[in-house]
Amino acid sequence: LSNKNLETIPQEVFEIKEIEGLLLQDNDLESLPGEIGTLPNLRYLNVSNNHRLEDLPDEVGNAQKLAHISLIHCSLQQIPAVVLSLKGLDILDLDRNKLQSIPDDISNLQVLRELWLTGNQLESLPDSIGLLMNLQKLGLSRNKLTSLPDELGNLLFLRELWLRDNKLMTLPASIGEMVNLLRLNLEENKLTYLPEEMGKMESLLVLRLEGNNLRSIPAQIGQLSNLEELGLSENKLVKLPEDVCNLENLKELAMGKNRIEEFPEGLSRLSNLESLFANQNRIAFLPRDIGKLRYLRELSIASNEFEDFPEEVLDLTSLEKLYLGQWGGGEKFTVIPEEIGTLVRLRVLGLDSNAFRNVPDSIENLRHLRELYLDHNKLEALPDNISFLRNLRSLDVGTNRLKRLPTCLDKLTRLKKFNVEKNPQLVYPPQDVCKQGIKAIFCFLEEDRKKREAEGRLSNPTSVLPL
Repeated sequence: LSNKNLETIPQEVFEIKEIEGLLLQDNDLESLPGEIGTLPNLRYLNVSNNHRLEDLPDEVGNAQKLAHISLIHCSLQQIPAVVLSLKGLDILDLDRNKLQSIPDDISNLQVLRELWLTGNQLESLPDSIGLLMNLQKLGLSRNKLTSLPDELGNLLFLRELWLRDNKLMTLPASIGEMVNLLRLNLEENKLTYLPEEMGKMESLLVLRLEGNNLRSIPAQIGQLSNLEELGLSENKLVKLPEDVCNLENLKELAMGKNRIEEFPEGLSRLSNLESLFANQNRIAFLPRDIGKLRYLRELSIASNEFEDFPEEVLDLTSLEKLYLGQWGGGEKFTVIPEEIGTLVRLRVLGLDSNAFRNVPDSIENLRHLRELYLDHNKLEALPDNISFLRNLRSLDVGTNRLKRLPTCLDKLTRLKKFNVEKNPQLVYPPQDVCKQGIKAIFCFLEEDRKKREAEGRLSNPTSVLPL
């Protein structure tokens, strides 16, 4: 019965006593009839996206087999009292309502495994939330929480804790007691430090801390031996502790948009690292042995303080994505090394916002390349063999000094995005053609090539054999 603009529920529904799931989402219900409580086998009730719904009838409490209730994006200002009487409830989803508080009676739901409260107006949590001993997933993102109760650390079976986009300034030391937690998201808060006790969260796989006010990371983070993702971008970090390099299972390290001046010594020990984001820092050099990161697929070191092109990246032969744009300031690179052609697995190459005057012929070796960003440089020409990059989908050469485009550029038949704007000296194709977009450019190049080929045949006619 979902998505039917219903304002009331057909009475015959309640005559089907075998119903186990009642799907009423995406309607216009303002209230639910008490007859719902007459469905003895009801296990799943979904009334999400009924924007006028503010409560549930008490009779819902008669449906004692209810295990899953979804009330996403309604107009609840408080958790319906009847919900707290459903002691067999397994999943409760109250995302995107207008809840300002959680009652102490939430502890009645002793078998609850998942509690979702994202996108409400919660400013605090009751201490009793620590009594939900079977809770495995707790979603509290996009609220107004300024602190967490110490009792939260009692949730020993919690696997996922989502706290993104709140106003948290500190974390309780008891958070370290969550030894079974696998995923912790604390992005977009106001944290200035982390408790050392977090080092005890030995099961943690994912820790996201982007967008806080962290000035340092405790060395104990290096004890999270199972950690696979560590997000530290957009903080105020000056350095990372060397202990981070003990995280041998780490696959992603995001440390961009900080004030970091150098990578921690021992970075090459992160032997399973696949993604390293270190853009917009103050880094001046790469570790000489960075090539030992043989599984590294993605590297962003854009907008740092390298004096010259960091040729150590050429040792990273597994790279698929490389970002070296200098759009945030810092020295501009002037030469693309010929050896760039050895990174044959590259699919994305960002070399924008530098001072390159030409592209080496070795670019033709990057046959897997799908995206190439060369905008905001000083390029005067593109090599003809760029047309060998037949997998290219996106090419940006805007804001350069190009005079002509390669005549065979139209051979890039998979190209969908092509930016050639702000090349004021460009005469081939003419500017009026370029303004019409990629199809017009390719049509011009093809027709002009055919015309020149025809003229060539006329100027060199086939010799006539004597009889």
